[in-house]
Amino acid sequence: MKYCIITDERTGGTCFTSMFSGCSLKVCHDPQTRSKDRFYREFKDEIDLLKFVYERYDVVKLCYVSFSIEQYTNILDYCIQHNIVIIVLHRDDIYKRAQSKCVANQLKLYNILDAKKDYKSFHIHIKTYESLLQHYNKHICSHIQYLNDSNKPYYFIIYEELYTNKSLIYQLFDHLSLTITNKKHIEKLLNLDYKTDLKNKLILNQNELDKINTKIQKPSFILTNSINF
Repeated sequence: MKYCIITDERTGGTCFTSMFSGCSLKVCHDPQTRSKDRFYREFKDEIDLLKFVYERYDVVKLCYVSFSIEQYTNILDYCIQHNIVIIVLHRDDIYKRAQSKCVANQLKLYNILDAKKDYKSFHIHIKTYESLLQHYNKHICSHIQYLNDSNKPYYFIIYEELYTNKSLIYQLFDHLSLTITNKKHIEKLLNLDYKTDLKNKLILNQNELDKINTKIQKPSFILTNSINF
């Protein structure tokens, strides 16, 4: 069986995808990124990319930021046609997701903060922050609606639940009939501390972000074909 994780940056997707390797599955993160350096070839389109990676990997994570909605629709179609299990990883707090992306770009740091190092405070660019919120909302709503209309069952995982209810990942793996071969690896990923609070203290215009949050609502969608487990 093959799996596709549809999500975006700063949703805990890297750790989530890596957890599948604790079931001895081969995982691939964002294959479209630096594909020439990683695979020594270029791809003519997203379908060419999918054909290549699914010949080599069991689990593939694809982020909204790298594709248009039309391209992502093609990705969903490919998964439906090839009976690939679709797992939607959604971060309910879209504001923290967008803020996390802005902070990562500002610090040029996409992993764990070094608490011993001094970092300069900074302002978040408001237009960039707004754009991140709007882009995420458009993608998640479009893809959920498309899956519903296609009558394709999918798993729907919420970031906040995944990393607070530590039993959720094991329930998912059990429902997928996956055998855990490295629980220690999974537990380590569930308990990583990215020092997010320390990063956020560096933001100088948090009050401006809070105002934006009252104007842009969370996405609204109905999970008509999500799989209960």
